[in-house]
Amino acid sequence: MGGGGVTLYSYNITNENPYNIYKIYTASTHATQHTESIHNTNITHTINTTNNNNSTLQPQQIDYIIFLDSDDYWKPYCIEECIKHSDGVDIVWFDFLPFYENDSNKEWGATMQECFKFQEDVKLSGREWLDCCIEKKINSFYFAWSGLIDFAFLKNIRLYFLKGVIHEDHNFGCLLFLQSENIYVLKDKLYLYRIRENSITNADPNLPVPHYAKHIYEAFSDKEMARQYHKKGSMLLMFFEFVEFLDKKSCNELRIRENFLPFYASYCESLVAFSHDPLDIITKMGAIEPYLKKSLNIAINSASQIQQNIID
Repeated sequence: MGGGGVTLYSYNITNENPYNIYKIYTASTHATQHTESIHNTNITHTINTTNNNNSTLQPQQIDYIIFLDSDDYWKPYCIEECIKHSDGVDIVWFDFLPFYENDSNKEWGATMQECFKFQEDVKLSGREWLDCCIEKKINSFYFAWSGLIDFAFLKNIRLYFLKGVIHEDHNFGCLLFLQSENIYVLKDKLYLYRIRENSITNADPNLPVPHYAKHIYEAFSDKEMARQYHKKGSMLLMFFEFVEFLDKKSCNELRIRENFLPFYASYCESLVAFSHDPLDIITKMGAIEPYLKKSLNIAINSASQIQQNIID
């Protein structure tokens, strides 16, 4: 594939790894002399990371990681533009352009980066990013595919996506940025975010159940009820992960808890009204009460009405 003047070759990873990396891109200038057919851009080579001696490509150390959703695509110069600003940086955070594939009249609203109202490209520390969140009243943040991450930094902080949840980019983004010393904000919209029918963002309730959530859907007779439980349960699990992170880290500041945790708590408070609990987490919901504007007993009554509306 082209990279804005730099030719990039793609290589598949055939076995599991902690970051679910299934493809490596390397610039033509970094390809080894022993790589067969390296100049044939129509060939996708395969690497089995359990036996690198027999692989077609001997990749050099992984420098950066970038995520790409299967529905979306980068602008041709995305990678090259990120690399330009990556020196001494943990994260290059670029903007994205959302669009609805079958309805050009629909509007997404402000992107995550636009909510910060940056006037120009800027470098931030994690603490400065937090200051911006508080100043702009941004209490919900997400990040996954809208940036380039220094791989050594990511490995060093031992951050992974929480398994079995949806909207996992909320915790991943917050915990990533809080631990970063150098974030480069690149205002260019380098990522095309395609919202199509049956995508996660625009899902059809009649779609097949994802395998990792099968046990959740089997507990409910109503598919939409199961979906709502999964969404709210995911937020509660991420709430627990966020609290555990803060309890262990030196960046455990009250203002972090006050800014972000109420969002998680309010999102999942209606879990108390669900009659089934396949994740076995409802009994632990007392942990969110300090971050709610009302008690859980009041939330039970309002949540019951929400649940009835879903059924109706």
